[in-house]
This record gives sequence, C-alpha cells and structure tokens, in this order.
Amino acid sequence: MLEDYQRVAVSMLAGTAGDIAMVEVLDRQVFEPQVVRQLFGELESILHACRSKNLLIDLSQLQYVSSNALNRLIDLQAMISAAGGRLKLCGLRPEIAEIFAITHLDRHFEIAPDQSTALSTF
Repeated sequence: MLEDYQRVAVSMLAGTAGDIAMVEVLDRQVFEPQVVRQLFGELESILHACRSKNLLIDLSQLQYVSSNALNRLIDLQAMISAAGGRLKLCGLRPEIAEIFAITHLDRHFEIAPDQSTALSTF
C-alpha cells in the first residue's frame, strides 16, 4: 500500500495526536506541471489510504519549488485542517526557506528544522 509511490517515501508513526503519515519528497525540483500533479496526487492518496489526519512532509531533498506547487501545498493544508488534522513541514534547505519567508508562507505553515523536532510537537 505505502510502497507504490514514485515521488515520495512514506512511513507511518504513532503520536500523541494520533497516527502521523511521514513523507519524504524524493524530487530535488518540483516545478513541471506533471510532477506537481503526480506529487500532490500521491500525497492525497497517502492521506486517504492511511486514514491519517496528520501529515509531516520532509522537504530536505528539495532544491527548487514552483509557485504552482506552493499553491497546491496551501490547498493540501486546507484539506487537512478541514479534516481536523495537522500538516507540518521540515528540513527546508536555505533556498527553500527563503522562498517561504519572502512569500510569508513561513507564517502559514508549521515548519521544523528536522523530522525529530517536528514529530516532538505533534
């Protein structure tokens, strides 16, 4: 079930807030429309397959992200929040963190420096 994804690596963890789907984005660049579509299709599929309300996305491999992907990330967060869950991001490289700061998305998302820090606050 969780091993058939091309753009992400998935693991499930139990936390105080319930099950957490932890996803590591494997792509270094997410800007081509078909890559964005496939990545977010996989993320939505993971949420439905795992029945988890909580999602941690590790972006430590990501070096470039498009505005389309950022918009889809906002949509994903809205979907998770509407279901009573939480979305957290971790491992942002400096160039990605700068994009989040410039666009003020660092105020919109819960962002942690690494997986363990993010998991400790679920």
